[in-house]
Amino acid sequence: MAERSLLDDILGEGEVSGIVALPDRRVAQVQESVMAGLWRVRFTDASGARVADYVEVAKRLDGVPGVAGIELNISCPNVGKGGLQFAIDAGAAAEVTAAVRRATDLPLLVKLSPNVADVRPIAKAIAAVAQP
Repeated sequence: MAERSLLDDILGEGEVSGIVALPDRRVAQVQESVMAGLWRVRFTDASGARVADYVEVAKRLDGVPGVAGIELNISCPNVGKGGLQFAIDAGAAAEVTAAVRRATDLPLLVKLSPNVADVRPIAKAIAAVAQP
């Protein structure tokens, strides 16, 4: 949550924003940043879970000279699901990893959580979708 707060502080909020309800029951929130040319797009699914913050950052880094890969830290709490960490649920971990994979061809290093009894099913779910 501290990481999301820092990101919110850095990006700030410009004067323009909008919210769009999509036919598939997802909601898109578009917010102008205080940085020129940078817009933040967040998608939430029907349960309120956000995955697009990861995707938008991945899209911004794809093709930037000097960026060799992306560390996807999925062990941070997902505010939209009451603090659930993506990294402790194999389905959620695979879903967010697949969303980032669709957004970039950069190598992905997915940071898992030590707060699980057995990390192997989660790692296997991620490995199934992480390769380009």
